[in-house]
Amino acid sequence: MTVCKKIILAVLALSVLAAFCPGVSAAFAAAVDPDAFYVSPGGTLPAAAPAGHRFTTVIDAITANEADAGGRTVYVDDGVYTGSFHIRKPVKLIGTNHAAIIQNTPEPAGSNGLWIMCSDVTIEGLTIKGYPAPAEWGAYNCINIWNIPGGVLENVTIRNNLLQPGYFHNPDRSAGYAIETLFSNDIVSRNILIEGNTIEPVDPAKGAARPFVINPGSEKVTVKNNEIKGKYVAGALVSGKKDGGVVIQGNKFHGVSPRSVEATWGWSDPLWGEVQITGNQFANWTEVPVYVEYAQINKITGNTFTDIIDGKSTTNVAIRQFLGNDTDAHFKTHIVPKEPAGTWFDNMPYVYAQEKYTKNGEHFVDYLPMTYKLVYYKDMIAADKKIGGTVSGKTFLTGAPVNEAMATKDLGAGWMDLHRPEGYHTLITYPAVEANAEDQIITVVYAENIPIPPPQTGEAPGMIPAFMFVTGGWLIVFLKMKRWGKTAKNY
Repeated sequence: MTVCKKIILAVLALSVLAAFCPGVSAAFAAAVDPDAFYVSPGGTLPAAAPAGHRFTTVIDAITANEADAGGRTVYVDDGVYTGSFHIRKPVKLIGTNHAAIIQNTPEPAGSNGLWIMCSDVTIEGLTIKGYPAPAEWGAYNCINIWNIPGGVLENVTIRNNLLQPGYFHNPDRSAGYAIETLFSNDIVSRNILIEGNTIEPVDPAKGAARPFVINPGSEKVTVKNNEIKGKYVAGALVSGKKDGGVVIQGNKFHGVSPRSVEATWGWSDPLWGEVQITGNQFANWTEVPVYVEYAQINKITGNTFTDIIDGKSTTNVAIRQFLGNDTDAHFKTHIVPKEPAGTWFDNMPYVYAQEKYTKNGEHFVDYLPMTYKLVYYKDMIAADKKIGGTVSGKTFLTGAPVNEAMATKDLGAGWMDLHRPEGYHTLITYPAVEANAEDQIITVVYAENIPIPPPQTGEAPGMIPAFMFVTGGWLIVFLKMKRWGKTAKNY
């Protein structure tokens, strides 16, 4: 029997066993952990587990974990489990491929969702749904990371889950976040890892309030490699502490508008809000992917922004920073906005170092979309003189027009001479920095080399050749000036 046939037969045998044997579940490992708890719809799986370790609801397993020292691993079989609960002792809550679904509800009274209220908690591989209909606000969130009375909640991992927040709005507040931490002016939680999750509203048409909220009161929080998509009233809201802060890294934000990440919340201490936003992908926004209010930004680098401008507005920006106002004593005394410098805002292909502006008494600076294209011509700038294909470029601009060094760093050496015919030399014009100009052009014109004839008798050497070269040069300059006049809005 071939190896392939053996593998096929083994897979078929496992499938038949799972279908007909009541003691086997595809969600549970074959080897039973005698110390673990198991949850399945019938409460009978796996058959080899001790009877006191098998439960029909997640709530019962969490309650049993709290009845002793805690620290159990709770494996959850595929199925739907309704209800809300508080986690008050360390636990690992593990599902498989999002097939185990926890549906938050407003019941039992006072629970209103899933609450983490102790250290050393892992939630992995589950689908957690916020409550989709009007109820108390906590049930709309997927996970609430709260606090330990009189202590600091530490070491929480939320990994590889499908988190689907609900949404409800009233005049007092909007609710419906995948994850929310407790707001405090003191540190109440630290060492939180949110990794590899998919976040999207439970009701795509209604949407949700925000993807996640990391409030002041948390430090050393890392949100990385998550995929956030769908409709939200506002973007993820993040803050942090000077010594630890929040790192938003390697995430994919798809279509979250009007803002995707808001680095904000300063309140009474200007040291709140140390945030890093690095290596994320932002796509399909209609306004501002990253909005920096009065957080203390440490670094915004290596992010990519695509499809920001949708043609409906000329105010689309990649990053907007709020610099305070002249009337609010709080902003005057406590807000110490940092001017971006160096690599803080190193996000290609967007313009850095725009002028500050004031709107409704508030001061801002925007970091605006910027791309450029290279177009090559032979002899003159005319449609029938265009040679080669148009090359698109992206460069990190630092308040100055594109120059040769920037383009070379972006496109590599040799871009100027990419289509240069033999016997020609290169003339180049560069675009000026302008906000929201998608078609800024670097014009490369190849002018024919004009041989210098030997001087005639009685003629000063070089007179006629110099006149001929200057004439040819002025012809090219005249045509380029005509180009500038035609497309002045782009330069």
